[in-house]
Amino acid sequence: MTRREGWGAALVAAAVVAFWWATVIWGAPASDAAGRQVIFFYRGVSGSAITGWIQLLSLLGGTVGSCLLASAMIGRIRQRWVRRSVGWAACAGSILAVPYLAVVVLVAYFGAVGIGDKVELEAADGQSVLVTQDGFDGDAVEIYTKYDEFHYVRNGPADELAGFPRVKDRDCQLLATDAGLRLTCGAESVTINPS
Repeated sequence: MTRREGWGAALVAAAVVAFWWATVIWGAPASDAAGRQVIFFYRGVSGSAITGWIQLLSLLGGTVGSCLLASAMIGRIRQRWVRRSVGWAACAGSILAVPYLAVVVLVAYFGAVGIGDKVELEAADGQSVLVTQDGFDGDAVEIYTKYDEFHYVRNGPADELAGFPRVKDRDCQLLATDAGLRLTCGAESVTINPS
């Protein structure tokens, strides 16, 4: 086995393992026992962003690995006319695959960077909430309360915080009160009942 074949096989194998890992993360439960939406959130990064980056890297690694393997395997063909025919066919197939690969990489990139905002806020007593706002016009704002170490559960909409300026651009504070949590962003306030 040549060095090129070894690197190609290693990159393809790493891409397969990475893609499997992304599907495991993506397969995390989307709802709790009560039927409320649950999202994965780890150290300021959502589960969809984590899987998007893993998928993007596995796509690029798998593509490079496949090219390395293909060129090494085509070079092993002994008959000159067969080697040239297979080489030209592989080049034509690669050229035809580039637009498809570009679209897939673009979709994976948008999944990785995320469309919309996620702001994590913590009260003085350690309770935290996650506020999400859509990336288009900012009219859909949702509040999630801490479910466990890596998950937040949907608490409800926060229409009071919708629009501009965006939640991430406001000076938001989370206060723990006897009635629950109070999220204050500028002049708007929302009462949150964690459950």
